[in-house]
Amino acid sequence: MIIPSHMFQLSFVICLQYSLMLPPKALLFPSSSGNHNNMSFVSFLIILILIFPTLADADCNPDEKDSLLSFATNFPNLNWSSTEDCCSWAGISCDEKRYRVIRLSIPDRGLRGVIPSSLQNLTSLSFLNLSCNFLSGPIPDGLFSSFNNLHTIDLSYNMLSGQLPHTWPATLQVLNLSSNHFDGTIQTTNLQSFQSMITFNISNNSFTGTIPPICTNSPALVKLDFSMNHFTGISPKGSVPVQTLWF
Repeated sequence: MIIPSHMFQLSFVICLQYSLMLPPKALLFPSSSGNHNNMSFVSFLIILILIFPTLADADCNPDEKDSLLSFATNFPNLNWSSTEDCCSWAGISCDEKRYRVIRLSIPDRGLRGVIPSSLQNLTSLSFLNLSCNFLSGPIPDGLFSSFNNLHTIDLSYNMLSGQLPHTWPATLQVLNLSSNHFDGTIQTTNLQSFQSMITFNISNNSFTGTIPPICTNSPALVKLDFSMNHFTGISPKGSVPVQTLWF
């Protein structure tokens, strides 16, 4: 288990304060009768000082940190510092046990340009929110194919365009792609098989064709929004009941 650096910093301070309370003679020349415990403690302090630099840098998964830094090169205003633990960066949350990135939430940060493919290296990600920015271009092909725990994707209110990827994580519960420039028909490679979907929103885009049979196996579905597109035809048979439905 990786222990956060701030825990070692606290331990170091406590040990240092304790050692300062001991007289120099007790630290350097402990008597055989009374200072055995002090000597053991000083030995522990020395070991802690020696290993502290290595453990302090172990917080952030190095591969994921590199991926995030690569991601940030496209968006200088993120101000992520390579000298800091990536789990402490604004918009980043990590798993406290394994220190893997599980949440990336940077809405309304003025991000401009395409979504970097380096995002797909954050394989433990469960929550992604890049909404209310100026992201453009298509979603990179296969961007979400490596995610096994991703339950929320919010890319709404950007300028993303093109067709949707064919494959999405089966664990999705919330997918919000509203208010972009997506077009074309929707391929139902795995959209029909979602079993945990709660909210599916692709409103205010330029999709065409017929409305696909999406989320027909998701009993938890609450919101399904296809409005403000260019769909033709009627809702496909077999759609599950939802509390809110817009076409």
